[in-house]
Amino acid sequence: MATLSAPQPLIREHEYHVVNNDRIIQSRDGRLVVPVAQHRMNIAGFANPGLIFYLLSDDDGKTWKESASSYYRCFPDGNGWQEPGVIELADGRLWSWMRTGWPGVQSQCGRQWQSFSEDGGGIAIRLALQPVIDETHSRHQRFTGGVE
Repeated sequence: MATLSAPQPLIREHEYHVVNNDRIIQSRDGRLVVPVAQHRMNIAGFANPGLIFYLLSDDDGKTWKESASSYYRCFPDGNGWQEPGVIELADGRLWSWMRTGWPGVQSQCGRQWQSFSEDGGGIAIRLALQPVIDETHSRHQRFTGGVE
């Protein structure tokens, strides 16, 4: 049985960071990829729209860096992207997804969005975001091998 190292902080900012269960991956080349949503804590408390970025490690978690690219979007009703996830596709690209807030008055709410990275989530994560699903009725997602 492997021994775990002492815990170490990955994020130094004092904001609210979301990393959902079962969303951290290790790609075929060994890179650890952690999809993160950073939410500001404003005067009223938790701010809903998240800043989406990725934490990356190429040495089994000894050192970490943030992706140079990040994405933030606040829709007119105050919702934005949240709860990102990532998987590695059969062709080596990374597929990332995130959701907006629950369905509301704005057409952008209650949707899943996607992006693809052809460089393993490296320095320049390309976020070409597009709506994928009209409504987020399901709170659980299941992925199997060979997802395209």
